[in-house]
Amino acid sequence: EDYMKRISIVTSCFNEEYNIPVLYKELCNVIEKYINKYDFEIIVIDNASTDFTQDALKKIAMNDKRVKLILNSRNFGSIKSSYYAITQTNSDAVIYLDSDLQNPPELINDFIENWEKGCEVVIARKYDKQNFSFLNLLRKFYYFSLDLMKDEGGKLVRNYKGFGLYDKKVIDKIKEQQDPYPYFKGAVLDMGFTMKIIDFDEPERK
Repeated sequence: EDYMKRISIVTSCFNEEYNIPVLYKELCNVIEKYINKYDFEIIVIDNASTDFTQDALKKIAMNDKRVKLILNSRNFGSIKSSYYAITQTNSDAVIYLDSDLQNPPELINDFIENWEKGCEVVIARKYDKQNFSFLNLLRKFYYFSLDLMKDEGGKLVRNYKGFGLYDKKVIDKIKEQQDPYPYFKGAVLDMGFTMKIIDFDEPERK
C-alpha cells in the first residue's frame, strides 16, 4: 500500500462554542479536495473553556476519528498551548490556525499548493487595516520596538500571527529546542527555511 502523506491541522481555543462547529465544517470542506491525496488529522487544544466549547468538541470528535482533542485542566494561554499541540504532531506538514474564524480556512489550499512546490514554511500575513485606533498605534509601536531590539539578522514579519503551514523538518527543529517559553513565530523565521508569504484580508471577529 502506498504511503499517504499526513497533514495535521492544529488550532487552539478558549470559549469558542459557536465558532467551533463552523470552523470544523469549513475545514472539512477544504480537506475534501485532498481526500485521495493526504491523510488528515485535526488537533484542537482547549484552554479550559468555561462555556460549552468542550461539549461541542467532544460531539465532533465522537463522529470523526480524524479529530483529536487536548483538553487543558487550566488556561495555559494560547501561545503555550498551541506550541504544545504543534509539538504533539508527527506529520509531514502542520497547519496552524486560530479558532475564531479570523484565519480563513480556504487559505489552506494556497498553503498546500506552495508546500507541494517545495516551500518548507508558508505563512499568512494580514493586510494592515488603515484605521488609527489606539490599539493599532500600540501594535505599530510594539513592532517598531521589536525591530529596534532584535538581533542582527533576526527576521520579523509584521502581522504574522502563526497562521501557516510548516514542513516536518521545521517542526522537528522546533522540537529539538525544547524551549519551555517558546517564541514559535520568531524561531520559525530565524531558521532559514524556504518561505512563502501570503497576504490576506482578515475578516471581522464573529
